[in-house]
Amino acid sequence: MLTTGGGWQDQVGGVLGGFKRCASAPSLPLRVTSQVLHPSDEALHAINAHLLLVYTGKTRLARNLLQDVLRRWYTADARIVDNVRSLKANAEDMEQAVLACDVPKMGACLDAYWSQKKKMCDAEPPVVTRILSKLRPHVYGASLCGAGGGGFLLLITRRRNARPQVETALRGEAVSVHDVAIHNEDLRTQIFEETFV
Repeated sequence: MLTTGGGWQDQVGGVLGGFKRCASAPSLPLRVTSQVLHPSDEALHAINAHLLLVYTGKTRLARNLLQDVLRRWYTADARIVDNVRSLKANAEDMEQAVLACDVPKMGACLDAYWSQKKKMCDAEPPVVTRILSKLRPHVYGASLCGAGGGGFLLLITRRRNARPQVETALRGEAVSVHDVAIHNEDLRTQIFEETFV
């Protein structure tokens, strides 16, 4: 319906608030099940203190990447099939790390996820490679957001409230650094009716 040529994972991530684990059975019609995770308020505050977004300026369309991924999947490429199993296991590890408020483990899972995503499409924009090399001393993990990346790089920083250190590390790069926090409320829409006089 969104004509993105992509899947449901990014959309369901935006519709439901907070941390969640979403899945679908390998059958049609597709039915997505979502399990919302409930870390404590203290844990959520601690996690938020380690999150940053970097806008890299390098966007990619998911539909272009996903066509290559689907071709590999249809050929039952053993490397891709094994990687999908690893993605599932990593999601389970991330769930446990979130619930335990284990920020270093969350970073390791995010890094593993980025490596797994790259295996699916063999692509990392050179600017992202350069940015990540500068950020390694400051982060537990990082990944481009979404299948296509959307230009945003999610960071789990080693230090709390590390925006100044990240901005210093990226000085000279054409990027912007943004504070970010997990939003716990579901997506809500409002319809306003205008009355013309």
